[in-house]
Amino acid sequence: MSVSAVHDARASSPQGFSMVVNGTEAAKRAHLEKGIQKLAAALGQLEGRVSRYARDVGDQKAHIRENKGDMDHIEKIAARESAETKTPRY
Repeated sequence: MSVSAVHDARASSPQGFSMVVNGTEAAKRAHLEKGIQKLAAALGQLEGRVSRYARDVGDQKAHIRENKGDMDHIEKIAARESAETKTPRY
């Protein structure tokens, strides 16, 4: 594979990821390890966001349960809608 073909393959890779073309086994493994580390970091960030999101929704629902007797009808509707808009529908 020519140098220009390697450059074209790297330039055309999705989202700017460089591809290991015609490299050694160690270079390929190092490249894959970097990719795995990036994926693990992104997964960790996503897990953190999801747990914060779930905690927020749970707090809102607990607030509704605890204060239901003291809330008027409009406040109950507003609190319920706020919690429901944060809950995704699949």
